[in-house]
Amino acid sequence: LLVLLVAMLGSSAVQAFCPSQCQCNDHALEADCAGSRLDVVPILLNPALRSLRLAHNRIATIRQSLDFYADLELLDLSHNALTGLGQRQLGSQKVLRALNLSHNAIGHLDSHGFQGLGQLQVLDLRHNELAALDDGSLADLQQLVELDLSENRIERLSDQCFASLGRLRSLNLRAN
Repeated sequence: LLVLLVAMLGSSAVQAFCPSQCQCNDHALEADCAGSRLDVVPILLNPALRSLRLAHNRIATIRQSLDFYADLELLDLSHNALTGLGQRQLGSQKVLRALNLSHNAIGHLDSHGFQGLGQLQVLDLRHNELAALDDGSLADLQQLVELDLSENRIERLSDQCFASLGRLRSLNLRAN
C-alpha cells in the first residue's frame, strides 16, 4: 500500500506520520510507541528509522509490517502478544543489531524465522513459551554475541542448535 502511495505521489510528497500516542524524533531517527495500545505495527513512520520501540502493546503479528523499516538497528517488541515468527518476517532488517522479543507468547522458532538478520548481535527471548530449539532455529545469526533464553519452558536442545553461533559470548538459559 505504501509503495503504491509513493509511486502515485512521488517520493518528495510523502511525509512520515507519527501516531499521537508515539514519540517520534526524525532527527535522531527514533520512534517510541511503548504502551500505546497498538494492535499492529504502524507503517507510516519515517522509513529511515534506526530505533523502533513497540513494547507494552497488543501486537500479535509482524507479518510484512516491518518491510518499511529496512534501516532499523534496534527493535523492541517486548511485552506484546506475539506467538511466533514466520519465515522471513524480519528479512528486511539487514542491519538490525538488537532485537527484544521478551515477554511474549512465542512457542516455536521457525527454521528461517531469523533469516536476513546477519548483523544481529543481541537477541532477547526471555519470558516466552519456547519448549525446544531445533538445529535451524538460530542458524542465520552468525554475528550474535548475546542470547537470553531464560524463563521459557525449554526441555530439549538439539545437538547443533548453537553450532553457527561462533561469536556468542553470553547465553542465559536460567529457569527452564
